[in-house]
Amino acid sequence: MADPIDRTPFEIPYLKNIADSEFYTQVREVIERRMPLEMGKTVECNLQKPGGYELAVDVFIKPGEVFQSDREYRDYTRFPARIRAAATVLRDLGNFGRYSIRHRQSILTINQIRDDFAPTADPAELERRTKQLLAIGTLRKPAGVVRPAKVQVTQSNFVRDPRVRAYGYRRGAL
Repeated sequence: MADPIDRTPFEIPYLKNIADSEFYTQVREVIERRMPLEMGKTVECNLQKPGGYELAVDVFIKPGEVFQSDREYRDYTRFPARIRAAATVLRDLGNFGRYSIRHRQSILTINQIRDDFAPTADPAELERRTKQLLAIGTLRKPAGVVRPAKVQVTQSNFVRDPRVRAYGYRRGAL
């Protein structure tokens, strides 16, 4: 039976002044020392300041002014500052993809996780990922990409987002 819970990430805008955050500089120094980040590699940052929300958040870091999270916050300025700083640092240093960021007892723990539904240029892989998303159940409208990257193979294909395709199927547009 398909899971009726919508697990599509929510768009969380970055604050424009995040570089001025007291956590941004400290997190950036730690991540820069650990570069390049690799799948399965854990980065820990001791913020040495009590307080803040203690929780774990999965985020999808992409170029631009937003990231996606599995947590919904009506007021994005209330998104946990320490986690937002870590996501912003990852974006600023070009570490795109899915990450689990956990804050507990002043320690930020950052792990890169595999995105089973990442955009792909392979038509067969796109179809497989789309079918998996359709089998999950409810889909929220994904952000997509205005200008998808193009890759050269024996023919030209666009890197397509299976979330967008599955959403289109659900709406009857494809």
